[in-house]
Amino acid sequence: MSLLATLRHPPMPALLLVSAAGFGLSAALARNAALPGFCGSIDALALLGRDPSVVFIMPGGNLTGQLLAEWALMLLAMMPPLLALPITHLRRSSLPRRRGRAIMAFVLGYGAVWLAAALPLLLAGLGLRLLLGPLALPAALLLALGWSASPQYARAQRVAHRFPRIGLFGGQALRDALGFGALHGRDCLRTCWAWMLVPLMVDGGHLMVMLAVSILLLAERRTPAGPLGWRCPPLILRLRRGLVLWV
Repeated sequence: MSLLATLRHPPMPALLLVSAAGFGLSAALARNAALPGFCGSIDALALLGRDPSVVFIMPGGNLTGQLLAEWALMLLAMMPPLLALPITHLRRSSLPRRRGRAIMAFVLGYGAVWLAAALPLLLAGLGLRLLLGPLALPAALLLALGWSASPQYARAQRVAHRFPRIGLFGGQALRDALGFGALHGRDCLRTCWAWMLVPLMVDGGHLMVMLAVSILLLAERRTPAGPLGWRCPPLILRLRRGLVLWV
């Protein structure tokens, strides 16, 4: 099935609407956003006025809460299209009256994993900018391309395409859906972590880079895992084939 056909097939239209809402909210709040400026500026330490790790650790830090909220909004914008296959699996594995609860439990488990990863990834993004300055963006792109070409990525991609059995009744059904969300979030984090650093490397055009990375991740998600060895990054393969993915 081509990507255009995939975009028309449920539940993808609903997921695209959720993603569009996330991008819309991000655009509306972009003027006061802390995330691009925090991770994309050499003057971040002056902005904080202290060691950044102290601000992250302090539970009452306003900047910490704002960063986590904006990270959650970033996930809302970028991740929904990647969840089409697992949500389809949930819908097929759940009784009709339980599908909504199963999907909510799945999203809760998935989101919890990505929220737990926020601080390490944000600190990694900040470290890259402080160490490399204007070279941070090309360095992050090279890191992401190198990760996509690695056997570790291929192994993680294979695991991310395996879906567990979901119970039909009672608490077992909700526990299975919640556990599925957490496991899929872990597997998604393993495959996507390097690309999620890229939007953190830019100030201007942050939303456009988020959109580009979202499309790229969706394209990679549709690429077969291939052999467990070094290979040409899926993005380069798609470009070499004239983006036949889209037709």
